[in-house]
Amino acid sequence: MAKSTPLVSVILAAGRGTRMRSAVRPKVCHPLRGRAVIARAISLYSKMEIESHIIVVGEGAEHVMREAASISDCVLCCLQPDPLGTGNAARIAVRALAATGYSGDVLIVAGDKILTAAALEKLLDRFYSSRADLAFLVAGEEDFPSAGRVCYDQQGVPCAIFEKADLALAQLVRQLGAEADPDRLAPELVRALALRLFGRESAARKGLGRVWDQIESGRAVSLSLFPQPRIAHPEATGLRSANLSVYAGRMAPLIRALEGLTRDNAQNEEYLTDIVASLARDGARLTAVPVDSPRQVQAFNTPEELAQIEAQWEDE
Repeated sequence: MAKSTPLVSVILAAGRGTRMRSAVRPKVCHPLRGRAVIARAISLYSKMEIESHIIVVGEGAEHVMREAASISDCVLCCLQPDPLGTGNAARIAVRALAATGYSGDVLIVAGDKILTAAALEKLLDRFYSSRADLAFLVAGEEDFPSAGRVCYDQQGVPCAIFEKADLALAQLVRQLGAEADPDRLAPELVRALALRLFGRESAARKGLGRVWDQIESGRAVSLSLFPQPRIAHPEATGLRSANLSVYAGRMAPLIRALEGLTRDNAQNEEYLTDIVASLARDGARLTAVPVDSPRQVQAFNTPEELAQIEAQWEDE
């Protein structure tokens, strides 16, 4: 890996991780083989000659800051006061970097990602060798069923990433539109389809908003009440890989893309993934980098998933 400019890591660690079932410990502070996940991440990035780290924190910030400080003195923490999405968190960090006059490159990683050195080295090698404005890790859809899906253009270049919630909404609206009377949909039918497509009731409730309230009331539902999907034809969008939420980008195009984010989506959040479509429209050079094995990039939402990772993890 031959770095041509400085590289700083941005670690998105503001999420509480409620499914980890801990009243006090943030998700990234849970241990893997005796070390907090956030500490492992900083240690790995430092070994890859990434000397400075920006960590976006939220609820439970003091725990994250304490773990980070135990590993490196070159850590700056930024507060995300409201949980408005990964894009919002990344923008807070990049704005803080810009305020220092920094103009180098940025590695942006979700805080719950457990990476191997090989995966990170491959990403950075491809980022520098291709002179990309943004490079990001991808894998097969079958290995990461809940991850966002990468859309490619006719030349095989990534042009967008669609989050699972938006794909679920588009598929739901498409299927319900084929019903005999889409203006009087049985709430039991809508509920069953929504749970199957969104995967969790909390995601369905957030994605459907007032429609879910009507489902819960037991009243018939009209398709006209549903939020407008961002994806018109979810089955024909060239989706063939899963996004792994690990990005390497140039500072200037990143700032422009992050500043243009909106919350016009099924989760009412600013998606970091939307920077791909924004950069593609601007003619930026984008590169999707496939991992060699799904075990090289893992994530967890529950104690059981973390235990499964721990059982198969091999320190490098």
